[in-house]
Amino acid sequence: MKKLPNSIPHSVADHYQRDARDFARRFDFLWEELLHKNGRIKSFVDLYMGCECALKCHIFLGSLTSDPMDTYRMVRKAGHDIKKLAQLAQMANFVEDGSIYQQLEDKLAPFSVFIRYSLDACSIFFTSEFSSWAKYSATIGNNSWVLSVRDDLQQLMDAAGPEFSGEFVFDVGHWIKMEDFLRTVAPKKYLTSKRS
Repeated sequence: MKKLPNSIPHSVADHYQRDARDFARRFDFLWEELLHKNGRIKSFVDLYMGCECALKCHIFLGSLTSDPMDTYRMVRKAGHDIKKLAQLAQMANFVEDGSIYQQLEDKLAPFSVFIRYSLDACSIFFTSEFSSWAKYSATIGNNSWVLSVRDDLQQLMDAAGPEFSGEFVFDVGHWIKMEDFLRTVAPKKYLTSKRS
């Protein structure tokens, strides 16, 4: 059985892969349950977040030999911007055919997690302007379009999956390095104690 690497970039990628799978599961569970417009938008935000996490996973997997703090800073600076994340994933070159990144950028760049609140979603999609209704109808209101995004997310998760299949060998040195990394990237207001 393949031994999984004990590296910070690989561990961070694993976190993002798990997050992507969790968002995908939540989307799968709720998409056909929340049939009202605001429910559909909230489910779509889960799908969007899943794509965001999968892209971040690919960025870290394509940057295994880079300084993990440099990679983290680039990802953090990109925030929730799918266009920036897709471009970073393309540059990281984790998959041979990076067309999936451009495909996601084309579909998701016009959106933001900003639409997670019903008031904000209404201000974008449901004003008296025809273009806002048309935008909803062509995207989030279009089941085929949404499920094509879900297929894209699955493609990203499937590409990364083999990187996390294998035997994890506990290494206390890696554990300490990972804890130091996590303390470095954690918002300072949440840190209550320092490791001795």
